Formats: sequence, C-alpha cells, structure tokens
Amino acid sequence: MKATKKHAARRLWKPRAEQTFQDILGQELVFPDLIAGEDPAVGDTVYLDGQFATGTFLMPGAETIIAEDGEVIEVLEPTEETVGYAKRVMNKRKNNKKRKL
Repeated sequence: MKATKKHAARRLWKPRAEQTFQDILGQELVFPDLIAGEDPAVGDTVYLDGQFATGTFLMPGAETIIAEDGEVIEVLEPTEETVGYAKRVMNKRKNNKKRKL
C-alpha cells in the first residue's frame, strides 16, 4: 500500500505504546506495551537498563511492583509501612541532591 498524507497523519496521532516510570531509587522501568495513562498490571512486560527486569521495585506512590524475567508477576497496594519507607528514601535522595549543588 502506498503511503499517503492521510495514512502518515494517522500514524503520527497514534498513542505511543511505551511508558517509563522511576522507582524510589531512580531506576527507570520501561513498559513497552503500556499506552499513555495506563498503570502497570500483572502480565505486563518490563525492562530495566535494556534487559528484562527481575526484582522488587517500590514506586513513589508506595505501590510495589514485583517482576521476574521481564514480566510483572504482582502489583502490591501501598501499606502504611511502604508509604513511610518511600517517603524516607525520597526525602533522603532529595536532601543529597541539594547538598551536591
């Protein structure tokens, strides 16, 4: 099929199928299949530093994402404990950045 202006414009306005989130430690988690505005869910593919992510990642909103071999296997809701821990870590990182300036 020959590309026309009509088809080219349609490709430009398609929502981008990739989301990048940072955990509280500043690691960038890339979800290649998420459309803008979606949140990560069980079964989604996730990359860390260009490779399949494996581990437990605490997000700034205190939800916890558990991934194994590039697949999200569990998303845990925030608890009082994780909210407190996330706040402490983010404040510590924020203070360290201010000291470096």
